[in-house]
Amino acid sequence: MAHLRERDGQPSLAELQRRAGKTHDGRHRLPKSSLGAVLRGDAVPTAGGARR
Repeated sequence: MAHLRERDGQPSLAELQRRAGKTHDGRHRLPKSSLGAVLRGDAVPTAGGARR
């Protein structure tokens, strides 16, 4: 994921969040906090993300 971000010119977490869009109920598909944790190595991305 870090490589993809670098390849795309290091967009901000807010920009990546905007690009990912929102779910049908208005939540961000890619929360900045989750993305930041993955990029720091504190979390591993999952297919579909967390479910509430």
